[in-house]
Amino acid sequence: MSGVNYVSKETLDQMREELNRLKSSGRAEIARQIAETGNPLQ
Repeated sequence: MSGVNYVSKETLDQMREELNRLKSSGRAEIARQIAETGNPLQ
């Protein structure tokens, strides 16, 4: 990833919403899914 990526205001808003969701409820959901499937790194 190099250079500048231009996005519309709508896309920027969507990206911010997704980031906020992943930082809050999304993180718990992902952790639950990992716990259910097990950690392949162990």
